[in-house]
Amino acid sequence: MSAETKGHLRIRAIDERLARLRAERSRLAARVSHAERKVDTRRKILVGAAVLAAVGHNGIRALRNTRELLE
Repeated sequence: MSAETKGHLRIRAIDERLARLRAERSRLAARVSHAERKVDTRRKILVGAAVLAAVGHNGIRALRNTRELLE
């Protein structure tokens, strides 16, 4: 086998490994994004439920920031 052929085989192997790593990175990024959206959705549902409960019990005062909402 010539040196040029060995070089081409090594390049091809590296390209294949790079493609696998990129695919793995893409899957991981999608998984992280999905988890973040899930947490955000849960937070919005809980905040909405808290606001609805407050309105139903004794009304709700004006909120100026997140801290006031959480109280």
